[in-house]
Amino acid sequence: MKRNQERTSSALNRSMLMLLGGMMILIGFTLNRMKIDIGYQEEMRIINKTAYDYNKYLDEMKIIGLILFTIGGVIVASTLLK
Repeated sequence: MKRNQERTSSALNRSMLMLLGGMMILIGFTLNRMKIDIGYQEEMRIINKTAYDYNKYLDEMKIIGLILFTIGGVIVASTLLK
């Protein structure tokens, strides 16, 4: 009985990694990106640095979320195969 509870607890802890990755993917894709271009001045583009950093952060969140989701899925699948 105790061993079964440990396996269930372990599987839940490992699935949390997958859930965290899924939440990061969801946040990364649902938040609106900011407009980077402010305007033009003498054939040079004026860029909003905070918008650029914000969009870069969203892209990084998507990538990290995909990695966590994949690792969590592999761990959960390997746990279920045992």
